Amino acid sequence: MIHLTALALALASSFLPVPQEPAEPLRLTVPVAQLVFEGEAPDWRRSAWMRTRVAPALLPQVLVPGWEGTVELPSVDARGLSFGKILDGSLALSGPRPEGELRGELFLPSAGSGYLQRFPFTVPASAVLESDPRWREVEASYYRALSGTAIPGTPWFRRRAAALVDSTEPVEPWGVNGSYSVGDTFAMFSGGRALAENLALDDVIQTDDEQDQLTVDIAELAGVTAPELDFGPLVKGLEVKLDALSSSIPHDQHAVFFPSFASLMRVSDQLSGDAAPLVQFLDGRSQNMRVRERYERQMCLELSVLARTFGAQFVESVALTGSDTYLRTGSDVALLFQGNVPAIRAMMQGKIETSAKEWGLEVTELDIAGKRVQSAVSEGRELSVYLGAVDGVVIVSNSSVQMRRVLETMAGKVESLDSSDEYHWFRERYPLVGKDEAEDAFAVVSDATIRRWASPHWRIATSRRTKAAAILADADAWHFGHGLGMFAADEGRARTDVPGGGAISYESGAAVDATYGSLSFLTPIAELEIDRVSESESQGYERWRQDYERAWTANFDPIAIQFDVTEAALEMDLTLVPLIVGTDYRDLVDLTGTTTLRAGVGDFHPEALVHWVAAIDKDSQLYRSINALTAVYGAKLGLNWMGDYLSIYMDRDDEYFAQLDGADTFEEITDEKLPGLPVGVEVGVSNSFALAGFLTALRAMVEDAVPGMMEYEAREHGGRKYVAIVSAQGAVLSETPTIFYVVHPDALLFSFSEKLIHRSIDRSVARQAKKAEPAGEASDEPVAPWVGASTGLHVGSGFQDLLAANLFRLAARDQMRARSWANLAILNEWKAAGAEDPVQYHQDRWGVGLVCAGGGEYVWNEAFQTMESTAFGHPAEPKDGPNLPPALTALEGLGGALTFDRIGEDGARGLRAHLRLIR
Repeated sequence: MIHLTALALALASSFLPVPQEPAEPLRLTVPVAQLVFEGEAPDWRRSAWMRTRVAPALLPQVLVPGWEGTVELPSVDARGLSFGKILDGSLALSGPRPEGELRGELFLPSAGSGYLQRFPFTVPASAVLESDPRWREVEASYYRALSGTAIPGTPWFRRRAAALVDSTEPVEPWGVNGSYSVGDTFAMFSGGRALAENLALDDVIQTDDEQDQLTVDIAELAGVTAPELDFGPLVKGLEVKLDALSSSIPHDQHAVFFPSFASLMRVSDQLSGDAAPLVQFLDGRSQNMRVRERYERQMCLELSVLARTFGAQFVESVALTGSDTYLRTGSDVALLFQGNVPAIRAMMQGKIETSAKEWGLEVTELDIAGKRVQSAVSEGRELSVYLGAVDGVVIVSNSSVQMRRVLETMAGKVESLDSSDEYHWFRERYPLVGKDEAEDAFAVVSDATIRRWASPHWRIATSRRTKAAAILADADAWHFGHGLGMFAADEGRARTDVPGGGAISYESGAAVDATYGSLSFLTPIAELEIDRVSESESQGYERWRQDYERAWTANFDPIAIQFDVTEAALEMDLTLVPLIVGTDYRDLVDLTGTTTLRAGVGDFHPEALVHWVAAIDKDSQLYRSINALTAVYGAKLGLNWMGDYLSIYMDRDDEYFAQLDGADTFEEITDEKLPGLPVGVEVGVSNSFALAGFLTALRAMVEDAVPGMMEYEAREHGGRKYVAIVSAQGAVLSETPTIFYVVHPDALLFSFSEKLIHRSIDRSVARQAKKAEPAGEASDEPVAPWVGASTGLHVGSGFQDLLAANLFRLAARDQMRARSWANLAILNEWKAAGAEDPVQYHQDRWGVGLVCAGGGEYVWNEAFQTMESTAFGHPAEPKDGPNLPPALTALEGLGGALTFDRIGEDGARGLRAHLRLIR
């Protein structure tokens, strides 16, 4: 065993660049104020606060050939960095003694451009301060600024700063603003935003930094007390077909059911294949965490061709369960296979024995919950597998705790999921119809599961584990740097100073704590035993619990999601009851009220690039407030004519979009490009006489406000009249674009595009003609995907062309470029340390793959002495990159619908979200 450990360490060290023993470099500082610029000098009066998503990549840089250099940065705060103060700082340079004057380039962020502007300079000999003790402070300021970001390598930057100035004072996070992204719309219509709100899994309880004595019995802390929604009356008398494995799942764990092995493969392939770039883009990271591969290796479940063939023959259905959702950092999971138990078990035993042999381990036999279980676990849990079988089910888990819970559930000692009323209600809403029929996966998060996730044990254990992870990350940074010949005078972490933590071992090549594990696999929360907590932890949990409970007015309840994967589309349907009080959906909930969208409303036409429609409840607070506001200007200006929906859409107009290639900002559209904008705003009409009075009163009000400035022209298309509101010739408002409107039999439509008005009239006339046809004939009218919902979204097949237009391309491109450039700082560190392939080195050391959001690769730019993306370049020499994220190029469109329904006797307001991604 000792020989194997030595061999493993030798192999691990072969990945590290061999530390060199260069001559001691000369360390200089140069005041920025004394640089002599060649040509244009920076505008030091400008004070630009970097608060955008690309900010970390736009830190000032200096390039002096043959030297390593950094720019002193002012202190950071929540707003970011003020580069107007750079003039007060210095450059830190390290390299050989210069033979002549120093020449270089200073790179500063260009105002509003998203890249770095270069300023060539020379350094007068009188400005050079040799062996200046401030060199360390200047260097540290750069790394401290980087450590305040969320970009890859943050632990490394923090460790480098601490080694330079002997300070571990944390830096306030900066550099990311709350700007809107493409993923925000996806999260709203997929229900992802509601999931994040209701579960609050990313919330960490706040405690004092000082370590208190563990004096409080955790059993004394009260958990969440919000009542559950009573599903009993809703399922009384129902005969519902349940998933076969639901009786084996603990009632307080999440569960995902797959009706067949083929369904498991389809979902797995989607998440790691075609859909993986989409998930990555919407997740906001340009990293590949390799989560699936990690758990497959850990549990000997590699889905090879042989396993796929074997599984399809012997596996009838599959279920996945676990006690939490922290798969990225470390979670206890179990896969349950129903089918030919001897065949499945024999296959798994063979895989476990092969993997154990590779690790130099023996497969051991354990008694867990009175059942015989085979196990093989390596020191760092790279291999961690438990195999058991009972009652026609094979269980494979990475945790003895999880294996015990499943076995005890099957033995009737733990309440099972199939006993919960909410699960029965969900299976009534999403019927189990059979293998491979309209369902590939069904996920359930029960009320008991959410309560456990909100319990004192779970939240305090999560807080401790998060702090332990930060300590282990610092320990890894020190260990890797020490292997590179750095941090020689700095001592590495010896202990994990968190309750339950102990000595840190580096023998496996990474920092490992006996209690909390390592960064590659943190000990699952269910395995952390907590009997006593500190007063600070007790108070922190109580504050969190009170804040969390305030979000629930009455009930606190469960979630279900159904997935269906086909060659043409990926569909998801989610039900969540109830929404929290402060939900981001609250305005939509208020606007739509109890009203749902009727068939035929909204002028649905599949060729629209983007189409959004929402129901309007005239009893809603939002409607009544707007109605009261407009009525202030006259009784006839009230909205009593309005129907029960609002629709906004954008049509394709190649001629108009060609104009956008010259626009770089939305402000330019406002100023110059509004004429012809192919966007329609349609409002349902319930009272045409009231609408006539409204339009007449509105025209009179405009005429009173700007007399003689606007003219109303009656025009005609397809036998139907419409109105053009144009600026009077020679009027002061002559630049105002023409606004068109048409009154259909049941709707009012406004637009800046006359062509859009014409197309709308054509569709309306065609619909009226269809209504006049004899009853009984089949209709070819396209059915809107949002019928019966509260609000709906349709994105047509031409949306890629829309996003490729210069104006819209910029938003997506800026997001991709920022994410790609965020990886450059740490890659440059590894390159400077001697790594031949910085990307591979980061993968080997941290277990995370750094990927370019634009689909490019990272290569070395010798001229600029920096890593760069082949798609986007680097901040000092940017490239345009692709027009669209690679994740979106595979999509032909999408459709989404949200329904805010009321469930139960107390009418708890819930959310049902349906999303369809069309490939």
